Amino acid sequence: MPNRIKADSASGLQLISDSSDEIQIQSGSDTVAIVNSNGITMGSGKNLRQTGFYGFKAYLSSTQSISNTTNTKINFDTIGSVQGYSTVGSAYSTTNKRFTPTVEGYYQVNANVHMGSGVNGQIAYPLLYKNGTNIMYGNLNQQGAAGAILNTFAGAVHLNGSTDYIEMYWYQNAGGARSLTANEVLTFWQAHLIAQT
Repeated sequence: MPNRIKADSASGLQLISDSSDEIQIQSGSDTVAIVNSNGITMGSGKNLRQTGFYGFKAYLSSTQSISNTTNTKINFDTIGSVQGYSTVGSAYSTTNKRFTPTVEGYYQVNANVHMGSGVNGQIAYPLLYKNGTNIMYGNLNQQGAAGAILNTFAGAVHLNGSTDYIEMYWYQNAGGARSLTANEVLTFWQAHLIAQT
């Protein structure tokens, strides 16, 4: 018989060992998981999953003017929801427009940015800043004709769960100021915890 973790009201959790070099986690007579030198093997029909959601979504609720050839922080000023999950309100500041999570780990960051008018040859792209420094660029769009520009960003970043923060910026070189579209489905960004460290 493999090692078992047994719980009872008198003794609490007990590790019952033998020479199999395994730990078996059970619920009644049902095997939930087996832990050994190869890792964790889930019992039949069982899933290893994180419950709940840790992250945020924020969007631009008012049109924002972006100066020419200047990295400008996007004023994502309104908390949204992610497929029905509530976001972590206190970790995202609508005042500072930044995400400062209290859980250390790796975060998947996504953004969608829409600029209502562009000019032929114009370049535009989003940028991810960590602790005030640009660390990643989003996809670059070079206009072939006048019209709207839609750019996306996707990347992963490690945050220490205390002092690290991230912000989203935008760059464009149309020769003058251009405006980002205020719309929850067109101009937003979001991040969520994918691996805790």
